[in-house]
Amino acid sequence: MAWGIVAGLVAGLACVGLGTLFIRSYGIALFLATPFVVGAASAFVAESINPRGVSQALFTVLGTIGVIAGALLLLAVEGLLCMLMAAPLALPLALLGGMVGQSIRRWEAGGPVGAALLVLLVPSGQLIDKAVEQTPSRVVHSAIVVNASPAQVWDHVVKFDDIGTPPAWYFRAGLSYPVRARIEGTGVGAIRWCEFTTGSFREPITAWDAPARLAFDVTEQPAPLTEWSP
Repeated sequence: MAWGIVAGLVAGLACVGLGTLFIRSYGIALFLATPFVVGAASAFVAESINPRGVSQALFTVLGTIGVIAGALLLLAVEGLLCMLMAAPLALPLALLGGMVGQSIRRWEAGGPVGAALLVLLVPSGQLIDKAVEQTPSRVVHSAIVVNASPAQVWDHVVKFDDIGTPPAWYFRAGLSYPVRARIEGTGVGAIRWCEFTTGSFREPITAWDAPARLAFDVTEQPAPLTEWSP
C-alpha cells in the first residue's frame, strides 16, 4: 500500500508540474484527469506489489488522496473549503482511476499499452486544452445602492485601509478575500492596487471623473495555483 501511495503522489506532482510549469495550461485536463491518473497509478503499483483485489486497490487510492489533501492543508497550498468543494469531483474520479489502474495491471496482454496510455492521458489532454484555449469577451454590469453622498463613497472606492472586521468563516477556510486597496497617483493613468490574501490586482485607471465615475482595467492578478506557477 505504501508504494502505491508513493506512486500516486509522484503521478500527481508530475501532472501538476508538467501542466503548470511547461505546458502552462489550467484547463479540464489538469483538474479532471489528474485525480484519475493519481488513482490509476496508486492502484496499478499496489496491485503489482501485492495483488489483493479491487477493495485493497481502492483503499490505497483513498489513502493517497488523504495524504495529498493533508499535505495541501498543512502547507497552506489550499484551504479547507476549497478541498471540500473539490472532493465530490476528485474522489469519484480517483476511485474510477483506481479501478482502471488495477484492471490494466491484471490485463496481461495489454498491460504495458494501457499503462503507457495512462501516462500520456494528462499531457495530451493539456496540450489539447492549450491548443483550443480561448478568451471570450464578456460585458458585465452591476450596481449597488449606498446610503451616502457620492463624495463620501468616492474616497472608499478609490482606496481603503486594512479591513479590520474578521473575515467570515468561509474565507478563513480558504477563499481569497480583499484586505486593502491603495493607489499610486491620481487621474487617468494612476495605478490602483487591490490587495487580496493571495496577492495583488494591478488596476490602471482609465476613467476619473470624481466623484461620479471611476473605471479601470485589470492587467495583473494573482496566478491560480500560485505555489506551482512560474
